[in-house]
Amino acid sequence: MFQRLKQFILGKLNTKLKKIAFNSFLISFLILFILLFLYWPRDMSKGVKPIYGLNFSQKYANDLGLNWQETYLTILDELKPKRMRVSAHWDLIEKEKGQYNFSNLDWQIEEAGKRGVQIILAIGRPTPRWPECHPPQWSKNLTEDKKEKYILRLLEAEIKHFKNFDNIVYWQIENEHFLDIFGECPDGDEKLLDKEIALVKSLSNKPIILTDSGELSTWKKLAKKTDVLGTSMYKTVWNPYWGFFTYPLPPAFYYYKAKINQYFNNNLQKVIITELQGEAWANAPLNTLSIEKQLQSMNKNKLKNNLEYAKQSGLNEIYIWGAEWWYWLKLQGEDSLWQTAKNIL
Repeated sequence: MFQRLKQFILGKLNTKLKKIAFNSFLISFLILFILLFLYWPRDMSKGVKPIYGLNFSQKYANDLGLNWQETYLTILDELKPKRMRVSAHWDLIEKEKGQYNFSNLDWQIEEAGKRGVQIILAIGRPTPRWPECHPPQWSKNLTEDKKEKYILRLLEAEIKHFKNFDNIVYWQIENEHFLDIFGECPDGDEKLLDKEIALVKSLSNKPIILTDSGELSTWKKLAKKTDVLGTSMYKTVWNPYWGFFTYPLPPAFYYYKAKINQYFNNNLQKVIITELQGEAWANAPLNTLSIEKQLQSMNKNKLKNNLEYAKQSGLNEIYIWGAEWWYWLKLQGEDSLWQTAKNIL
C-alpha cells in the first residue's frame, strides 16, 4: 500500500524534483512524529501561567431562557475573567436593512471596561455559536453577490462605531471561515475574506484575529493572512455516525503546529485558544436534556482536565467556552462547573 501511494505521488511530480519532494515530505513527517512522541507527556507551558478569558453570546443566553444581561454581569462579577470574546451577531445588529443597533454590544463592552476586562469583538457573517452564520431575515433571499455588499457595509459600520473603545484589543473577522463541514453557512469565500481583512485594516490599527479548527486544519491558509490566529481546542466531539470520539493528540500537537506556522509567516504574532471546550456536547438543546445526561459529556473533572491540557499546549491565552451554560446549571442548583471555573479564573 505504501509503495502504491509513493508511486502515485511521484507520478504527479516533475521527474527531477519528485524524489527530493517525496523524501522531504517523509523526513518532515517523521521529524514531527518523533517530536510529538518525545514531548507527549511534557508540559509545553514552561511554567508560564495562562491568561484566561471567557466567551459570551447574547443570543445563546437567550436560547437557554436566561436574562442575558443578568448572566453577563454575573459572569463578570463572580468569575472575574481577564478577557471576554463577545459575538456581534448580524441578525441582532441589523434587523432592518441599513439600520444598525449597537446598543446591546455597547453595554457589554462598557460593562467589561468598568471592570478592566479586555474584549475580542467577533464580527462578520459567521460569528461564534450555532448555527455559525446569523443572517437577518431580510437578507436570506439575496444572492451571494448582494449579501457580500451588505456584509462589507456591516463590517465598515461596526469598525467605525467600535474602534474608539479602548478595551477592544482584537477584531475577530468571521469565525472558522474555512471550516465548511460545520454550521449552516455557505462555504468559506477566500476572496470575500481578503476584502474584509483589507477593509478592517484600512479603518483600524488594532490587530486582527482569524480563527480555525484546532484538530481539523493545518492553519496554513489563515496563518498567512492574520496578525493573531485563534484556534478551537476540543478533546471529545460527537457526530451522528460514531457518537463520541476523543482525539488522541498530545498538547504538543498545538505547540508545534503554532511554531511551524509562525516560522513560515513572519506576520503571525501569536496563536491563542479562542474556544476551549467547557460545555456539554449533545444533539439537542442542552436545556431540554436531563442534568445527569449533560454532566456525562462535561463535568467539573473534565473541565479541569481540559484546562490543564490547554495550559500544557503552551498557548497561554485561553478563552473557555460554556459560561452561559454554567450559569444556567447554577440556577438549576448544579453549581460544580461554575465553582470550578471561579476557582481557576
